[in-house]
Amino acid sequence: MARLTSTFTLWPHRNLLQFQQQLSVFAHQQTLLRNRNFHNCLRSASFPCKPNSFNSHNILNDGSSFSSPFNQVRKLKVDRYDHVPEDEEKHCWDGIYAEQISDFVIPKQGGGIILDLTFGSGKHTEKILSADPNVRVIAIDRDPQCEEDAARLKTKFPRRLCFLNIKFSDTVEALYNIGVNAGTLSGAVLDAGLSHAQLTVPGRGGFFNSTTEPLDFRMSGRHSQEPSAKDILNHIDEDSLYQVIKIYGQNKKARKISQAIIQARYDLQDIKTPGDLNLLIKILEGFDDETPTPVEDQQQQEVLEESLHDGTTSVAGFHSSAASTIRALRILVNNEVNELDCAIKCVHRLLLPDAPFAVVTYNVLEDTIVKRHFAGVDVDASVSTIGCPQHRYAKTLGFADPRECKPWTPQFKLVPSYQMTQNFSHWKHAKLRTATKNGGVAYEQVLEGV
Repeated sequence: MARLTSTFTLWPHRNLLQFQQQLSVFAHQQTLLRNRNFHNCLRSASFPCKPNSFNSHNILNDGSSFSSPFNQVRKLKVDRYDHVPEDEEKHCWDGIYAEQISDFVIPKQGGGIILDLTFGSGKHTEKILSADPNVRVIAIDRDPQCEEDAARLKTKFPRRLCFLNIKFSDTVEALYNIGVNAGTLSGAVLDAGLSHAQLTVPGRGGFFNSTTEPLDFRMSGRHSQEPSAKDILNHIDEDSLYQVIKIYGQNKKARKISQAIIQARYDLQDIKTPGDLNLLIKILEGFDDETPTPVEDQQQQEVLEESLHDGTTSVAGFHSSAASTIRALRILVNNEVNELDCAIKCVHRLLLPDAPFAVVTYNVLEDTIVKRHFAGVDVDASVSTIGCPQHRYAKTLGFADPRECKPWTPQFKLVPSYQMTQNFSHWKHAKLRTATKNGGVAYEQVLEGV
């Protein structure tokens, strides 16, 4: 592409008015050059578009700007969720937006098969099965201890629930093995994050501030072949640990924390439990290392339980850097970023055209991945070679309508109200994003060989 050139030069100005007029002329010249050459900068389509979906080139002759076709996408409707559950003890953690999700994913004509990718304690699955007697649910979860709740629901709803103990990346292959092919599911639900049992019950990965539970963080259980958080801390180098805490934990003190952890390893200070890691970071933050009283230990556990999803809770002026560090290690151990990205692609392959998909996220990292998928941004695309930020719809080819080159069609977003954040602080960053599958657009690859 030829470089944008101009004969504009500066000369002495007698007054400010002449200078402003000169800048206005120059800006108009640059706009004309950009409009004439911008289509050469567009990247090829990341998602295959319909051959007949390209609009006429006459859109530039109606006097509107070049970007007018990209402004036709309607704004996403954002509502606030202010429903407080009647039974706070029963619904204190799991099942946020359960009613809205069930109303959205259940087909209007009734029946169908719904996929629950994060079974957990079964709150969403139970709500969906109770709402429509003709709906069947395929529930998956990588935590093997979820099978107890699945067995309870199988007894309550006979021949309507199938539970699979698998990861997101194994979804397509596992469902193919039980006879579920591409384009057959009527809806899907994904509730990211930890369940209440994983944060409170011993033996579920040690995600809470425990002085007895091992530093594990594996959602697949202790018998998994994957390395635990303790194994990673014993072998990771300082730069890699810094990147993990900075990117996954969103922690500005990542360098300071990574140096302290590596120095503790050199000093033969064994970090065996989440409590040891929390105490190390507390000392780094300026707190004394006295043994906490039972009341203080309970307060620390409440702080971590509320902030393990997002790592931003502050109590009595203490920012929980330990919580964000634990969250970063948890994401690394379970490969949550890649698993979530793969889950969205797998769901798109399995859903029927125009089928609904509801996702609940609890931190910025998860929400960014989901938002980019639903907005049509290619998360796997490399940086633009022309030295400019890639346009939101730069992967659309020619003059195609951007809505026809997006794998998802966003519907609405739901965020907690102020009352909900005050009553349930662990839900303060929970967002519900909904979308429907665009049947005319497909991801290039979901799983090789499938």
